[in-house]
Amino acid sequence: MSRSSSSLVAPVLVVLAVLAGCSDSAQPAQPAPPSRPFAPENTVRPPSPQTWLAQVCAALAPAVRSATPIPPTNTADVAGTRDRVVAYLDDRIRGVTTAIRGVNAAGPAPLEGGGASTDAVLDGLNQRLGAIREARESLEAVPANATDTLFYGLQRARAVLVVPGPDALRDLAVPTPLTDEAAGVAECRALTTP
Repeated sequence: MSRSSSSLVAPVLVVLAVLAGCSDSAQPAQPAPPSRPFAPENTVRPPSPQTWLAQVCAALAPAVRSATPIPPTNTADVAGTRDRVVAYLDDRIRGVTTAIRGVNAAGPAPLEGGGASTDAVLDGLNQRLGAIREARESLEAVPANATDTLFYGLQRARAVLVVPGPDALRDLAVPTPLTDEAAGVAECRALTTP
């Protein structure tokens, strides 16, 4: 072996020895500790009854504002009356839909069985919405020149849309155990303010 090749062998052997030592000491990666999505620092506390009542009563405000008396029937202009009633029904649909979204966003009432209480509110609002939509669709289906049929359609719509007062809407949404607390919440008081 020549002197130059022997001088290269030594550094190559040192590099190989270092690499072999590194591979022996390598250990498999440790698995990450499991995540704790429900750790105490991540818990979400239910809102206070006052906060929840404020959210729910504010959500009901558009439904209350739209619950005005249905426009009167003008027998001399039944088709025009139908247009005004359809616009009125559209406003009621928007108001109740907004209320449903707001009650959903507020979540269950912060009390025992609060989920069932909120479900009852949403069921009541959805039934109301269904009745209003049905009245609108049946009225819209009557041809403008069918004056007698249109007149009776307006009367049926009027009968279906007995306007629940603001107290009825508030009482629907506020669980009985929270009635006294609702009296102290400005948003709930505003529902009954003329």
